[in-house]
Amino acid sequence: MKPLIVDALASGKGVRKTTRDVIGAGPRTVAGILEALGVQTQLISVEDFLEGYKISEYDSLFISGMSSDISAIQRTVRKWRKNGRGIVVIGGPVASEPLRVLERTGGDIAITGEGEYTIEEIIEGGLADGAIPDNVDEIRGISYRIGKKIKVNPLRPVQPKTIFHKYPPSTEKITSYRLHKSARV
Repeated sequence: MKPLIVDALASGKGVRKTTRDVIGAGPRTVAGILEALGVQTQLISVEDFLEGYKISEYDSLFISGMSSDISAIQRTVRKWRKNGRGIVVIGGPVASEPLRVLERTGGDIAITGEGEYTIEEIIEGGLADGAIPDNVDEIRGISYRIGKKIKVNPLRPVQPKTIFHKYPPSTEKITSYRLHKSARV
């Protein structure tokens, strides 16, 4: 498995007009979870992705965004699908409306709420092999697409504080951001 993580936070239609120097915790947390699971990944901004970032070496896509970023997420998924790539996982505040985000973007899985355990479960359940997990209906905190149908699973309980020590946000991946040397992390 070689996933690409796209940070679409505060990008609206695909370009961050404000807070260009901010590198948020959400996408870095996803990178940290994957690193802890031994999965090599890359984290990039949505601008870099949409401007022609080479994606042929990646087999799955994780996108983090807010509700106001749905246009950027749609464009990202559309570009990903043109290249015949694998599964798309969407998280962040935008996933608080899982039906809307999956219907409007064409993503495969939406993670609602804290994603640490959820990401671990979907990776171990089959996503590492490029497939929707076999036990997808048992994984709490996700919504998923099977054909044209979208299923919404129950939410996951609030995670204990110990989980945040197990999966710290990545600090290694920030160097892929253009302004990483002067960024607020």
